[in-house]
Amino acid sequence: GYTLRLISRTEKKGWELGMALHFEQVLYQLTEIVTPAQTHGGWDYRFTPWPDNQVLRSFVDYQNDSMAEPRQTPWGFVKKFFS
Repeated sequence: GYTLRLISRTEKKGWELGMALHFEQVLYQLTEIVTPAQTHGGWDYRFTPWPDNQVLRSFVDYQNDSMAEPRQTPWGFVKKFFS
């Protein structure tokens, strides 16, 4: 099973199995990625607590990572729809 599940409409660049994620003051390890083809929806990232016996070299901070993603405005969607 998993402890944390994050779903995204787009693929998270640089997110790979085994990576560390800092989320809500807790470290997690990415243990499963379910693609839109498998879910008929978004990207599904599943995490478990970071193992105590594993060395942490670097991690992705969820808050900083999510703020760095470009947001699609409603006008961008309308523009694409009518082009």
